[in-house]
Amino acid sequence: MAPGKRYVCAGSSAPRVDAEVIDRAVVAHVDTFFLDFKGWTHQVAERQGLDRAGVEERVRATRERLASIDRLRVKARADYLRQLDLGRSDAAEVAADALTDLAAQREDAEAGMRAAGRP
Repeated sequence: MAPGKRYVCAGSSAPRVDAEVIDRAVVAHVDTFFLDFKGWTHQVAERQGLDRAGVEERVRATRERLASIDRLRVKARADYLRQLDLGRSDAAEVAADALTDLAAQREDAEAGMRAAGRP
């Protein structure tokens, strides 16, 4: 520590404090700040791993949901066209509503993937 070094409390009119005195007091107790530093870092890493596993599981489930939505959209579109071909406008409207709902579900799922940082 440089002799004459002082700490200043920014935005305060408190007097400057001798840095050497403060540094010596902090260094004397540094070993008590973390009783088990290795254990603490292990806990942090473990927690991050669990968080990552949770995100990966949600991404996997969302991908499955997207695939399911896409399969249903193919069927709903085919039903819509079949109903139109048969002149069943009410049934075609029901299929069109299903297509609209599936499109909204897909948009929501895609938004969730983007929020998770996944394409």
